[in-house]
Amino acid sequence: MDSLETLRFDYKLSFLVIICLSLLVGCGTINPEPFGKFTTSLQEVRTGADEALKYNDTANRDRYIEETAEFSQTSGGSEAVQNLLIQGVEDEPFAWEMNNVPLFMISPQFRAGVYTLNNTLIAYSELLATLSGSDIVSQTEFDDMAKDLNASLKSAATTLQLKDSQNIVGIISAGASQAAYSYINHKRLKNLRDILEKNQPLIVELSNKLQAAIRIAVRNLRQNYDENSIRLARELRPNTSVKIEARKKTVMKLIELNEDFLTRLRILEALNNSYRSLPKAHTELMNAVEKPGYDLAAVKGLYENGKHMYDLYRELNESK
Repeated sequence: MDSLETLRFDYKLSFLVIICLSLLVGCGTINPEPFGKFTTSLQEVRTGADEALKYNDTANRDRYIEETAEFSQTSGGSEAVQNLLIQGVEDEPFAWEMNNVPLFMISPQFRAGVYTLNNTLIAYSELLATLSGSDIVSQTEFDDMAKDLNASLKSAATTLQLKDSQNIVGIISAGASQAAYSYINHKRLKNLRDILEKNQPLIVELSNKLQAAIRIAVRNLRQNYDENSIRLARELRPNTSVKIEARKKTVMKLIELNEDFLTRLRILEALNNSYRSLPKAHTELMNAVEKPGYDLAAVKGLYENGKHMYDLYRELNESK
């Protein structure tokens, strides 16, 4: 091979190398660890949320019993009793209705909606982990998983009666699906990042809605506290025949009620902080796709908040 042919061969070889390198840009092995950490963190948050809202269910039921029993002794007591009765619906054998559905019967539905929403977020993070892993995922398999996720999200939105719930398309947008198809076909890092970028607006929206749900839970908690604390405070009024020992017991009950309320308020605050940091944690996943070793501060924060809630629950149980 003469020098000219050698030069041409080297040029062609260099050209092929450049083409290959350009095709490989954005490709590479993706570390699934950040997605696994995101899933674990969301699982901790889900447990904390369910326990926090479960308390309101019990407190609402106890308060309803107290109020209905007291009201039943008044002149309008028959109405309170009537409100306890469940009525059937004509031509709908499995349907029921009440004059005024008590809050303690509504709050479990609210808790179920939040739980389903948390499950949806966890399933979404698991889908991301699956895509980032070495296992091959077909477009059909992805479509099935995305369909289940979107149905779960709409179900949660309807249960929670979220504003514009019927307009929520799903947690996997059309743009994200197209990015996923490209990723499945080419395994390019850019395509996986595109999935996350296109879903970021919905993650922000869900974060806001979950924070709103926790604010509802806080109002409910305060309402139960106000009712119980006022009832105890009445027993400590001056100029009554209540003896000092009975007063001491009432003071102790009021102190314990305060301690319980403040701990539960801290739990809900930690939960609210978790949901507030959700968009940032999701953004960290975007950066981690192309930057191995990227600091997952918000993802770690989600996990730590979940652990913190667990510690607060343990504190509550040990104090009883």
